[in-house]
Amino acid sequence: MFRPHRLVAAGVLLLGTPAVLHAQGAVPAVDSIVVAGNTRLTPSQIIGSSGLVVHQPINYRDIQRAITGLFRTGQFDDVEVEQRNRAGKLLLAITVVERPILEKWTVRGVSRLSEGEVKGRVRLSETRPLDRSAVEQSRAAIDSLYKHQGYYASEVKVIQLPQGPGRLRLVFDVDEGRRVAISQVEVEGNTRFSDKAIVKHMATRPEGFWWFQNGEYDERKLDQDVRERLPQWYADRGMVDFQVTGDTLIADSTGGKAVLRLKVEEGRIYRVGTFDIEGNRRFSTEELQAFYPFGPMAPGGTPTRRSLPFSRADWEAATEKVQNQYANNGYIYAQIQPEESRRSARDGTPIVDLRWTIREGAPATINKVEIVGNDVTHERVIRDAIVMLPGDLFSRERLIRSYQNVANLGYFQQPLPAPDVRPAANGVDVDVVFRVEEKRTG
Repeated sequence: MFRPHRLVAAGVLLLGTPAVLHAQGAVPAVDSIVVAGNTRLTPSQIIGSSGLVVHQPINYRDIQRAITGLFRTGQFDDVEVEQRNRAGKLLLAITVVERPILEKWTVRGVSRLSEGEVKGRVRLSETRPLDRSAVEQSRAAIDSLYKHQGYYASEVKVIQLPQGPGRLRLVFDVDEGRRVAISQVEVEGNTRFSDKAIVKHMATRPEGFWWFQNGEYDERKLDQDVRERLPQWYADRGMVDFQVTGDTLIADSTGGKAVLRLKVEEGRIYRVGTFDIEGNRRFSTEELQAFYPFGPMAPGGTPTRRSLPFSRADWEAATEKVQNQYANNGYIYAQIQPEESRRSARDGTPIVDLRWTIREGAPATINKVEIVGNDVTHERVIRDAIVMLPGDLFSRERLIRSYQNVANLGYFQQPLPAPDVRPAANGVDVDVVFRVEEKRTG
């Protein structure tokens, strides 16, 4: 098993202490420098990287800089500099332990997560000297990835495989273990809804009696719960300020169980205030107000009765209906922008004012209708099922009905690909392409 070991540098220069050198007023010059322990690098390369120069005075600071410089090359696990006296000559001996060359690295034992995702946590360069700190950082990154995905019993080891003198391969050996099962979900800060009601609208749920209620922890699902599902569910009940302020997984890797704790701020219930429509020309304000989901409005856009609690789901559904109204009348490029403005009424009631800002664009006419892939079925049979013709205003409703009619002929592979709606050459009108594949017989 690979164990990253601590690097220790020893610089020994018996030229005297700084006080003695100052008293003498001179620093001795080095007569020669020798190198030991090297196999890949030449002595001249090592001496050049150290910055030490023969026949020049060298003090203890020079030695410290030399050791630091050699380590910065990334070529060595250990460096020592020692003074030796021979026949009255001052000699410096640099002893190094070279790092092995990493030929290749790989991962093993990965099945529950994407191998590419696991490999993406490794920061090592092949055919380069082995960076032991990068090895440990990579191992820890893989381990952290598994922990974040709920595999708290996982273990990552680094195995060293010698490939000859000064060369090796590494294997990140992963024992994935089982993903922890959530035994309980606790919610803190909720006053309007119980823990059970909140959990019911999450994809992350505790294990239950049935086999499909395994309670497996999935970080992606939890992230969607925190960022999308719960805020949407609360917003459908008027609490548009809701947020999850914290989530903690308390895991027992031995038992394979975990408790999920959520901290929430529910916020207050917003009621609907004024409503306005801007940019509409094709349809009157009265026609579009028929899609408004929060009750009748006075001419000034204020409710004619006590305002209702806001619902994000109802607001989005109404916006979709307006979008379809335009699309069914040729305005395929129309954009309906729903806007929400929050404020407080004089009595402190939270209010949300609503608006549709509409960019209608130009209506699109059907330029041509193409059918592709009918090798056996006569084209006229398919065209009789299509309820839109060249020259008609584009209609999303008739496009859907045509698609359903063609699919219901029973001659083609299912599911039928969705019709392709392309801009025509003039950039305003559209071409519609129906693609089919004949059913295989025999």
